[in-house]
Amino acid sequence: MFSIYLLFIPETCRNIVGNGSIPPQSWNKPAIQYVKDKRKKNENHDVAKRETMSKKQRPNLLSSIPILFQKESFLILIYGAFVYSGYIMILTGLPQQLSSTYNYNSIQVGLCYIPIGVGPIIIRPIVGRIMDATFRRYTRKSGVATIDNNVQQDIDNLPIERIRLEISLAFVYISSIAILPYGWVMGLQKPPLPAVLVMLFIMGLCTSASVQPLTALIIDINPKSPAAAGAAFNLVRCLLAAGGAAIVNPLLNSIGRGWTGTLVALSWILLSVCWWAVIILGPKWRKQAKKA
Repeated sequence: MFSIYLLFIPETCRNIVGNGSIPPQSWNKPAIQYVKDKRKKNENHDVAKRETMSKKQRPNLLSSIPILFQKESFLILIYGAFVYSGYIMILTGLPQQLSSTYNYNSIQVGLCYIPIGVGPIIIRPIVGRIMDATFRRYTRKSGVATIDNNVQQDIDNLPIERIRLEISLAFVYISSIAILPYGWVMGLQKPPLPAVLVMLFIMGLCTSASVQPLTALIIDINPKSPAAAGAAFNLVRCLLAAGGAAIVNPLLNSIGRGWTGTLVALSWILLSVCWWAVIILGPKWRKQAKKA
């Protein structure tokens, strides 16, 4: 993985390369860029641009906190964290359910997690293509010209919130539909294992697919601090996931598997109003934040 980054992955930090039009320092280029960049005509100009642009901010361990207090970012992150928390609840409660229902040992329980892992592997490249196609469709509709892949697209005149979240919401709703029967099927005295594994596969696939556009949106609306925005998302979702993992087994024991699954699915559906608010009001909030 390190070799791939060293050879092929370009620098994307806005503090260094701006929108992608400013070349990074020589030591910050992947090997393939040295092969492509044989022309050095504007080297002095590039260095001057880089120096004026990059009075870089020093790393700040608390830089993620202000992002949580932005209206748009907060609603995006908090609902994404609820989705992740519900997913972790399903994963955490699975071993107890499998061992008590089928008398499985730890190896057999572990094998039942394979469908959950296979789903994301299959869907990841497909979601990438869906995201690209959706982005091109909205740029045509908005009359915005697409630019070179190596230069970051200006999103000021694009409904980027709708472009990203309509994909994520579709997969969240499909995953909710899978969780509803999953809980009640697992509550049967002898639940059919193939049906359980298929529903786990759908949940893993759809939950992973919903995160991809969400992560892209977090970076889109925080282009100057993408790492801090990503850290903010990780902070919120891990805190909520920890709470979900702590309560899921007591919840299963108190209200049962069917109602636990129903609770997770309904919370996803009802709280999706957070993302709908971002889709409707997000562009206005983004413009207000840019003027401030």
